[in-house]
Amino acid sequence: MRLGRVVRTGSWLWVALFVCACSGGDDAAGPAVGKCEELASTWCSGAMDCLVSVGTLTSANRDANYSTCRNAAIAAVPCKKAVSVGAGYTQCIKDTQEMDCARWSVPVDQLSTVKLPATCDGVILISP
Repeated sequence: MRLGRVVRTGSWLWVALFVCACSGGDDAAGPAVGKCEELASTWCSGAMDCLVSVGTLTSANRDANYSTCRNAAIAAVPCKKAVSVGAGYTQCIKDTQEMDCARWSVPVDQLSTVKLPATCDGVILISP
């Protein structure tokens, strides 16, 4: 599991990203990179909205934390090495958008336990 760091006025929030399977491909350009970045954006947007909803994050800090989350996610995966997208990608995005915010109602030190839906496991293949 890859983790992204999100900053909130003097404290660190750990936001779980997504599981990526490794592949031996060489081609890092193309639609897979964009899909990887889209998944990071979808995850971070939902995470920040939910963290505001459950009171972990203030709405004033939402946008800055979204940007930090998205940038960290794209770098940590790393999306620039995405080579293909699995057939379950569309369902993964849908399930991510429909995550219940109650899943985010955990102590700050347990935010990394919040995972993407199982439909996202291995949906983005990353070259080594």
